Amino acid sequence: MVDITFAKQAETELHRRLCQQSAITQLTQSALLATDVSALLDESVALISQALAVEYCNVLEGLPDSNNLRMRSGIGWSPGLVGQAVIEASPNTQVGYTLHLNQAVVVENLHRETRFQGSPLLHEHDIVSGISAIIPAGQNPESDEGRSPTPPNRPFGVLGAYTSRRRVFSQGDVEFLQAVANVLAISIENQRTHDSLDKVKTQLAQATVALEKRTQELDQFAYIASHDLKAPLRAIANLSEWIEEDIFDQLNEDNQYQMQLLRGRVHRLEALIDGMQHYCRAGRITGTPERVDVEALLKQVIETLTPPPEFIIEVAPGMPTLVTMRSLLEQVFTQLIDNAIKHHPKADGQVKISVQEQLEAYEFAVTDNGEGIAPQFHEQVFVIFQTLQARDEVENTGVGLAIAKRIVEGQGGTIRLESQEGQGATFYFTWPKSNGTDIRALK
Repeated sequence: MVDITFAKQAETELHRRLCQQSAITQLTQSALLATDVSALLDESVALISQALAVEYCNVLEGLPDSNNLRMRSGIGWSPGLVGQAVIEASPNTQVGYTLHLNQAVVVENLHRETRFQGSPLLHEHDIVSGISAIIPAGQNPESDEGRSPTPPNRPFGVLGAYTSRRRVFSQGDVEFLQAVANVLAISIENQRTHDSLDKVKTQLAQATVALEKRTQELDQFAYIASHDLKAPLRAIANLSEWIEEDIFDQLNEDNQYQMQLLRGRVHRLEALIDGMQHYCRAGRITGTPERVDVEALLKQVIETLTPPPEFIIEVAPGMPTLVTMRSLLEQVFTQLIDNAIKHHPKADGQVKISVQEQLEAYEFAVTDNGEGIAPQFHEQVFVIFQTLQARDEVENTGVGLAIAKRIVEGQGGTIRLESQEGQGATFYFTWPKSNGTDIRALK
């Protein structure tokens, strides 16, 4: 008879362990897929209640601004308590004692407990036996749902399982409850990290929108201001011509040269203003993507630039067809090829345009056999109004490459220069294969 009883007990214990292991497995799978921690907590208290055969279970969450805890989730408790009940975390309660020891606490008979008295919540529900385990802290101090940060190393809360019947919980029961608490801790931490990332993404998106708005405002201001500057500049140029005509006989050669120099400076300033307007427009151009044959586009650009007759511009075979805004790509090629022609020391220079296909973009290269550019100036050439030669030597506003850079980066590409003095220069830039429009849908 004794052997049969022992066998029955062993069978019951084995069944209980299998149920607990199954609950852990199910909860772990749910935690991996969980997007809502509250739903996971509700599932966990239900599984614990079944696996431990207890009527009551709860998740108590530490409140950020006090030492108390709120019942975040629960099963078996009187209506209205879950989500609302606040438990004092003093050492005189089982929850407070658990936090104080920082380990699981088992109660066999609450009425005869000498370590603490128990909270009113437990006494109101005639709790006799129970287990409480720490839900450990994660690494991220910022809590979920936008609440105040939780102090570092402070546990998330306490997981409890209780019954109104006297019960001797085994070490296996304690280990099961702590295992569930650990799974919940990981899931809570993952949710906090996810929420923090979402918050950062939202802030980044808002900052990006604000930056774009500010950039547009600055572009508009620069465009309007530069437009308004043109009128007085024209007046200065016209006035200098009228004065020169009226008193031409009284001007010596130096005076005439100075008047010409004055008008030259005015025209140069007008060119700078035009460059500023072009630069501002480059950031505001909108339009409809279209099917662009790059080889045909380059042919048109070269014809428009009208290089010297001896100057050779070669377009390598294999140029792609893109779905993009034609005017933007045309401007980039125009600026780069024009820059190569303008700064080439010889009238019979050479420029070659080639392309390499990448995963989601094409990398175009504009190579010349000119004088080259020293590495320390490779970044400077893309800065607006920056020139490497005096404007009296080469008429240049220092805007073209800045425009090219702005357009390329606006399309999500990159632009760079590779060059050494005396060895020519190559400008590389990437351009997306498509803006998302199916090329087959365009005629």
